[in-house]
Amino acid sequence: MNSLKQILSDILKVDLENYPDEKISPAFIESWDSFALLNMVIVIEEEYGIKIDPSEIMEMNNGYLSMVNVLKRHGVAI
Repeated sequence: MNSLKQILSDILKVDLENYPDEKISPAFIESWDSFALLNMVIVIEEEYGIKIDPSEIMEMNNGYLSMVNVLKRHGVAI
């Protein structure tokens, strides 16, 4: 499991190893709420040394694949 999935897994308290990427989202994971998203952003910013803009936070709330796209724009390889 990559480091981003591990971060999400730890915060959401869900084993994401066997989840399809497109199902790692608030639509499929009950524990993914606004508080969890805020925690994800804080840990991701610290882990990867980046600053995420508010508009990107809203995009990241669409799910794992959107998070990967945001991180790629910041030069983070996932």
